[in-house]
Amino acid sequence: MVFALISILWEYSGDLDNYHYILTAGPSGGVTYLKSDFFPEGGGYLQYGALIEGALSRTLVKRLTGKVGLSYQYLERSIPSDLVADELKWLADAFNEAPADQIVTPSVGLTVNAIPKRFDLDFSVARVHQVGSGVVDEFKSQTVVTALGSLTLGKFRGQLGYQTSFEIEDYTGYSVIASIRYLW
Repeated sequence: MVFALISILWEYSGDLDNYHYILTAGPSGGVTYLKSDFFPEGGGYLQYGALIEGALSRTLVKRLTGKVGLSYQYLERSIPSDLVADELKWLADAFNEAPADQIVTPSVGLTVNAIPKRFDLDFSVARVHQVGSGVVDEFKSQTVVTALGSLTLGKFRGQLGYQTSFEIEDYTGYSVIASIRYLW
């Protein structure tokens, strides 16, 4: 499976006593390509939605920051029917008629500021909850553990890390995360 997503995010941050807060919101859109039993020749779907999240952080000791956060994400998915073989159109129709994903995610984490304003190491644990209609119990919640390094050079921030997710029945995910952001 290969996944590409573009998000345009608005971010507002500030300080309140000894705490720093960040509010983030914006739309996203992307595409997923996969090969599976249903798509032996390969296939994919479009994905679009929006995100709103907030986080509160505090310096615990020099160069070590603790953070708590909460996010809500809304995602719709669509398989263009002209990209699916005739014998699989029923699958595209069922996929397109499924309710949107609504995901609430509380999280906690630590950031080690290894090189001030240049290089950070982030460690976090998030508890993902599917709150949309029609989600079966075995897929309602999962825990996601992430370790991520961030390097900032001028107006660019690159990230590389590892993520694992578990607690979904018959599934444990292992992912490599790579991203480049332009900051303005």
